[in-house]
Amino acid sequence: MMVTDPTSLIGDPGAEACGLLSGELCLAHLAHVIALRERAVMSDESSRILVSELLALRTSVSSNDLDETLRLSTGSTADWLYADRSRSEAMGTAFVLMIRKRVLQFARGHLAFAETAVRLADQHRDLVISNTCGPLAGSVSTLGHCLLTFVYPAFRDLERLQHCYRGFNSCPAGVGQHANGARLSIDRECLRSLLGFDDTRIHTSDALWHGDGPIELMAAIVALLVNLNRMTDELRSWSVADRAVDVAWIRALTSGLLAKVPILASLGKDVVENPDGCVSVAKELCAALDGAGRAIEWLTLFAQRSAATVERCPVASAVSIHQTDMAEVIVAHSGISYSDAQLICGEIERLVAKGEVDLRTMTPEALEIISVQIVGRPVRLGTAILQSAMVPAQMVSARRGSGSVAPERVVGMVTECRARLVRENLWVSTARQRLEMCETQLISQAQRIAAGSD
Repeated sequence: MMVTDPTSLIGDPGAEACGLLSGELCLAHLAHVIALRERAVMSDESSRILVSELLALRTSVSSNDLDETLRLSTGSTADWLYADRSRSEAMGTAFVLMIRKRVLQFARGHLAFAETAVRLADQHRDLVISNTCGPLAGSVSTLGHCLLTFVYPAFRDLERLQHCYRGFNSCPAGVGQHANGARLSIDRECLRSLLGFDDTRIHTSDALWHGDGPIELMAAIVALLVNLNRMTDELRSWSVADRAVDVAWIRALTSGLLAKVPILASLGKDVVENPDGCVSVAKELCAALDGAGRAIEWLTLFAQRSAATVERCPVASAVSIHQTDMAEVIVAHSGISYSDAQLICGEIERLVAKGEVDLRTMTPEALEIISVQIVGRPVRLGTAILQSAMVPAQMVSARRGSGSVAPERVVGMVTECRARLVRENLWVSTARQRLEMCETQLISQAQRIAAGSD
């Protein structure tokens, strides 16, 4: 996948206006009509007429044209849609209905990326590699350990998305014409249940619009992309064959979405006075979710290709003392202080630069001579211990602390991550099933009312 125009991934906030929020607005209207009908505020015949028209128009009319179309087809019966209810409430309810669904879809895509990274990490937990960029350049690791570097941030990204989802999954409906409480007998709990929300926004005026929610979601998307930007650097350094791939568009996407945050703040201030501002905010968020979703899909494939390439690349031997564990091994096995060990390593580095010492063929005897010259006492290391300080595979296996690169530690983290993935997938699937079930039940109830059988 080559992207020549980075702005194409940010999306056009003016595109696809026709269908945006129309289906969700119909659902919000259906719930309002059913709630009025169940409290006998609205007659069975009026509710049947409105429900029938709403079911017919769910996917064929834009949110801007829906009310006028209903008025033309049902006459004054359409006035019931705003009985003790403002357009701000209707559009705000439609907005959160749509965004909560999109957040779940996006979270599932990010989980698919994490699943792939964990699978590759387990597969390559023993594959020793050389880090070639960033503060870890020159050190050795395993491909499995490096891949897990991006899984733990993915879990933090998911926590932020879950927080955003909870904010969008609270019901703003039933707050009354002026958002100071309904005068008619409108059951807010009934509306919450019909629309599948987990809870109801308590304060009626605050319920109408949460301007901070869209900003939080956009910021969560940007944070997720910042984490992915780090991954693009790492993958390009691991995979020589893929260095020609242009991934600058991910940075462009991140920067573009960061610039959207003040735009959302500006749009959000006007939504209560201008209900159709919900559509503008929804366009921005959907474009952001679409762009970030494509970035995740692309990087998932990129990670798979990079891992396959790294398998064929031999691990380079250490050419600098700073790429070895020499100082730590000297301290651990000779009783010499760390500062003296550093002096010895500095002398070895100087001799390597002059070509008088080759790390690949260095012997315990040579090390002993250098240490006597520098700190006045010998460092007596056996050949096996000396090799453990310089052979990449042995350096990796010696790091057995919590979270480190030794294969057994990687296995432990993979196991932990897989358990976390099960929990996160359960959360997404449970939430999606609940939304689908509630929507199906709402439509079924509306169809029974339209048929005169309820």
